[in-house]
Amino acid sequence: MFAPLARIARAPVVVVQRRAGHPIRVSTQPPITNVRRGPVWNFADIPLHPPAVVSPMFSGADGHEQAADAPGQGNAAPVPADAPAEPDCHIEGARFTDIPSGDVPATLRGNRLSGTFKMAARFAANVPCNCHCGEYRQYIRGTGSVNDRPQAVPIGGNRTLDPKTFQEDGELARGTAHLAFGHRAWPGTDNAYKRDQEGGCRFEGKDTPQISVFAQRPNAKVSGTRLALALEFRADLIDTCRADNVLATATWTVTGTGTIA
Repeated sequence: MFAPLARIARAPVVVVQRRAGHPIRVSTQPPITNVRRGPVWNFADIPLHPPAVVSPMFSGADGHEQAADAPGQGNAAPVPADAPAEPDCHIEGARFTDIPSGDVPATLRGNRLSGTFKMAARFAANVPCNCHCGEYRQYIRGTGSVNDRPQAVPIGGNRTLDPKTFQEDGELARGTAHLAFGHRAWPGTDNAYKRDQEGGCRFEGKDTPQISVFAQRPNAKVSGTRLALALEFRADLIDTCRADNVLATATWTVTGTGTIA
């Protein structure tokens, strides 16, 4: 690092000055005279250090100051706190408020044998959810006959009444008449959720199962025709957010006979 000055320069000498954090400056000095022998710094051997990095500060989501990324480490924007998780919606309670029990008698009016009943239910959901998970379902099985001969009674969806197997009651496709009961996505004229179809907690509906006979040609005789219904219904209140878990069930029948006058 040190070397004796063996010779005094008689011409201008260029001195390189290195200072941390500043550009190199070059100065020209006049010839040096009457210089006393002594140590001379060899500035070329002095290591340079990178300039100090000053990180700007920003206020975090919690109000505390945080340092931004240093240059060369990625100038990524601060990552916001995670959004709150979606609530785990489900139905905590469900009950029927109006549903048949026992037998609903089918009566003859004109050439039609029918029975009418109402259905109503209430759901309760966990806070802060509405009741969109709760739905009503209705199933039917049984027989209908004319003059003691079983008939292929349609129940919707190109299906007919089965005497032993429960099937969902009504059409199973959007845009068709007599839609299946209780589907929030399929609002019908005879059943709905209150106050709104999507998330209302009250279900109300009405149904009139029937069998009838009409003259196949003008003036054909239908008087004396005997009609009969023997239907069994099952209603379920389900939680669609829990794999259609059944929360409550009710069963009843609609039966009757009549002879057209």
